[in-house]
Amino acid sequence: MKNLRAPDKRPALAFDSQAETQLIADALNAYRYSHVVTTKVDEEIRSLCDIVEKCHELFNKKED
Repeated sequence: MKNLRAPDKRPALAFDSQAETQLIADALNAYRYSHVVTTKVDEEIRSLCDIVEKCHELFNKKED
């Protein structure tokens, strides 16, 4: 995984493999399921998982 910057200077991540996206999604879900979190934090984690899932799907499209 590489740390990059978007044109507007926001931090960005570039994934080298589909396995990295799966690992991050699994870690986020494991944290969510094993900790008592507020509703707001739960929603934020779910949102991050959705974004990581979209990245995961991009690897599938690239391989087709």
